[in-house]
Amino acid sequence: MVAALAVTGALIVGLVQVVTVVVARQQAQSAADAAALAGVSGGPDIAAEIAARNHALLVSSQWDGDDLVVEVVVEATVGPWHRSVRAVARATRAP
Repeated sequence: MVAALAVTGALIVGLVQVVTVVVARQQAQSAADAAALAGVSGGPDIAAEIAARNHALLVSSQWDGDDLVVEVVVEATVGPWHRSVRAVARATRAP
């Protein structure tokens, strides 16, 4: 009985970690998408501001022709575990 509870507890802890990383990944992608869209018309400073408003850190932004490519990081923490989740997005100002 105790062993079954220990296994169940370990599975729950593992599941919580996985779910937290998945949610952080979605948050990072949403922040990257919003930052790229805002940055394509307002520049990298606006992209950084929008990323921050979405609880992410803009780590790079680079123009590639008419496209702005941004990379953001979201920090995910569950108990003693800490992960950085990255996402990249691209937006264009071309018609």
